Amino acid sequence: MEVTRKEMIMDTVFILSSRGYMVSDLDLAGLTAYDLIARKGGERYVIKVLYNIDTFRSEVAREMISISKAIDAGAVVIGRRSSVGELEQGVMYFRHDVPILSLESFEDYVDGNKPVIFSGPGGYYMPIDGERMRRLRESLGYSIGQVSSRAGISRRSVSLYEAGSAATVEVAEKIESLLNDGIGREIDILQITRNSKSESSTGDMADSFLREVFNLIQKAGYDIFPTRKTPYDAVACEDHGDVFTLGAIRMIRDEMARIRAIVKASIALESEFLLVSDSEKSITNLPERIFTIRELETSCKNGDLRPLLEKNRQS
Repeated sequence: MEVTRKEMIMDTVFILSSRGYMVSDLDLAGLTAYDLIARKGGERYVIKVLYNIDTFRSEVAREMISISKAIDAGAVVIGRRSSVGELEQGVMYFRHDVPILSLESFEDYVDGNKPVIFSGPGGYYMPIDGERMRRLRESLGYSIGQVSSRAGISRRSVSLYEAGSAATVEVAEKIESLLNDGIGREIDILQITRNSKSESSTGDMADSFLREVFNLIQKAGYDIFPTRKTPYDAVACEDHGDVFTLGAIRMIRDEMARIRAIVKASIALESEFLLVSDSEKSITNLPERIFTIRELETSCKNGDLRPLLEKNRQS
């Protein structure tokens, strides 16, 4: 019987929780940018679970990367198959710069067995630990030319591999056989996310209220990572580590479910939250503190949002 996506999510939660990870609530109010947040100590993951990885869209990938970079987490998709077949254990795949692993590979990963093979155009590749390859070659007394001749590859290729270029699995295995040891470099999800490009620009935004909120927060020194597939409107962060989810609230009574979802999501992200209303009056009769746009403006003019965040903690 075919496994379902819901079963895959539950299996992912079990793998993580059984290894000491704190895993976010499964019901995050219809989040589509990710399914789970997992953390253990300083290690964090933003996780999307898909049965078929071909359904993974670029806009979702961009949001996953932005959110992950803001909280210093690794963005990863756990999948089962693509249009060409089931995902292989021990192989990392990519869609839109986000790492993808099978459930079995992810289990290996959190157990400390990171993959050294990735799928790319035309086949499978191994990222080479160039410094290790050079040390092994020199310890055996081989020149670059001797490795080139015995492995059946060009001298230039040997030099590129020792500089850290990836090789096809077939070529890497020839070199490993010649050097009598492994030369693969483990693939680290967090490092991939840190090196990924993300946009902290608000771009062209038709919503004037949201644009005003974003501009004020940017002037206070925060980077803004807008989101469209989460209950919050953006994640904001600054260099010294302050991170918060942002919700621009209009019709408060119509948005109570979203307000609670923003608070809930911020807990999962281990971040603060900031709710801003276009009303001219402060909202004091709700469990969640909602600030007016003028309160935000005053705080931003002072160049410090921490007093507002501190008031949230005291609510």
